[in-house]
Amino acid sequence: WSRVNARRLYDPHKLDDYANRPVNTSTLARGYPARADGMQYFGLQARDLTAQDRAEVELPDDLTAGAVLTAVQPGSRAESLGLEPGDVIIWLNRTPVSGAAALNKALSGMTAGRTELLMKVWRRGSMLLLQASF
Repeated sequence: WSRVNARRLYDPHKLDDYANRPVNTSTLARGYPARADGMQYFGLQARDLTAQDRAEVELPDDLTAGAVLTAVQPGSRAESLGLEPGDVIIWLNRTPVSGAAALNKALSGMTAGRTELLMKVWRRGSMLLLQASF
């Protein structure tokens, strides 16, 4: 199947019969089904960054948004990246992460085998840059 055939077979305005949900055109254009929950796929849980979190992790004043990891599943893609509970994800592929919903949306659009991941993470007083391919 080529990308052209995938575009002809699927109308983005119709429901996907297989999952009975709206079709994600960005992943269908590449010929892959959409993932509903990117955080679950990567094996992590997160919440929005709060003022209390900012104080606990000593986040610099210029960093005002992000997603705090609350759990990382053993053996998951998140663990293989080196992520830990308490990490604050600042941006993903150079796109700022405003909270948990933004992180989930960004991770949902990633396709296994065709995705380069670059993540800026705040951990225990220092900034980390994590890179991987999936």
